Amino acid sequence: MDRRITILQRGSSTDDWNQRANAYVLLAEVRDPGAKEREEADQRVTVATKVFTIRFRSDVKTTHRISYGSDTYEVTAIAEIGRQEGLRITAVARDND
Repeated sequence: MDRRITILQRGSSTDDWNQRANAYVLLAEVRDPGAKEREEADQRVTVATKVFTIRFRSDVKTTHRISYGSDTYEVTAIAEIGRQEGLRITAVARDND
């Protein structure tokens, strides 16, 4: 786990120092199964899927997004690894966002 991702949460909150906090930085491993094209709302869209493996956190949800490199990914699935050893997050980026 040597790469950084940012998990983005909708809305904003304040931290212990009254600073705006709306993102979390985690160490992660990134696997790239490739991109596929498909039809969505009568448009051809390229959908790139990535699988992120991170240390366990109980606050990661499918309503979050992940910023990695220059792309933003929508979280589509979260699977626990072992007994709270980590999380495997499947996320997609669409070329028409």
